[in-house]
Amino acid sequence: MKASRYTVLGVISALSLLVKCHKAEECPPLRPGKITIDAFQLYPENMDWDPILCQAYISILYNSSIGIFSPYATPTSPNGTLSILPITPFSQTLNPNYHIAGIVVNSKPLRKPGSHYLSAITTQALAFRTAGRNISGNNFLNRYDLITKKFLWSANLTTVSKNRYGGFNDLAYDSHGSSFVAGTFPSSILKVDPTGNQIEEWYLSPEAEFGNRTVGVFGYTGIASLPEAGVLLTVEASTGSLYRFDMAAEKGVPVKLVIEGMGEGDRIVRSDAMRLPEKYGGKVLLITDQRRGVVVLRSITSSQKGNGKKKKAWERAKYLGLVPNDSTLPPGALTPAVSEMADRIYMVPNWFGERPIVEGTLTGNRSVFYLVDITEEVDRLVERG
Repeated sequence: MKASRYTVLGVISALSLLVKCHKAEECPPLRPGKITIDAFQLYPENMDWDPILCQAYISILYNSSIGIFSPYATPTSPNGTLSILPITPFSQTLNPNYHIAGIVVNSKPLRKPGSHYLSAITTQALAFRTAGRNISGNNFLNRYDLITKKFLWSANLTTVSKNRYGGFNDLAYDSHGSSFVAGTFPSSILKVDPTGNQIEEWYLSPEAEFGNRTVGVFGYTGIASLPEAGVLLTVEASTGSLYRFDMAAEKGVPVKLVIEGMGEGDRIVRSDAMRLPEKYGGKVLLITDQRRGVVVLRSITSSQKGNGKKKKAWERAKYLGLVPNDSTLPPGALTPAVSEMADRIYMVPNWFGERPIVEGTLTGNRSVFYLVDITEEVDRLVERG
């Protein structure tokens, strides 16, 4: 299948709604194959799909802005469009101190004003450049209304962490709109209420609680949730271990999941983001292993009543296999993210730390990026497992 190519229209300061509001099942299907995006310094760290507006949001790592990508044709752009939303209200865009990391859309059906939004983390760049050696500086969780096209709030996570822990990398929602933000140096989870006014230390690893972090050790990276089931999942990068939390609990208590069928050679080595694709009903978890590809797991249990007891989703997991990184990409590609987009699933490659840095900018001169279609590979693993 010939790869399709998309062209950047330019930089805009507000979200352009390219498609009318849709229910998830109304987003038109996409043609199979790798997508090529011509975009100077896109360098994507994460991506999430909006099944209501039928467009994707891409966290542009080094420039700390959000790419809005519509894969559908318009009268002026038959091959789709990419526009840029700077996080300018908080002076975080094009700031060398910040990277943009996790980005997640609240994709529930529209019920009231303010109920359809995305949240994005701008994290201190030094934390990841130094592998946790320097975690000083402010970190923000920003929320943006996708209908009114306005930022709702920006919560400074450092007012609570006080630089005892940091490296905030990803987030997930509960059914009430609270955000659970995963920190990496060392493992931590902050809970931010829907207004952005209250931030609490929901889970702190012993290292985070007592300030005894081990430099260079990566903790929680990706995080994902099943809001209606109250299940929160996260992966620990240094060990490849998967943990489940009860989102309804006053404080988080990690429960390590047994992953059946995962041998030593299958262990997750360098995790980043994770997703529970809608197409599998929350029963399949995709975890990126940057140097290897996407790990595919399946829940052995599901939220249902049986024998008088209510079973919890993701009490255990089964290893289904690995979708390897695309060997045809230019050298140096790693995989920080994986995402649904309409009826397909894409691996999101990045080229971290490219040099030389273009004068007057914050990063390298790459202008061609890709979304690698792994739908068939994941489907085969799920059907087989």
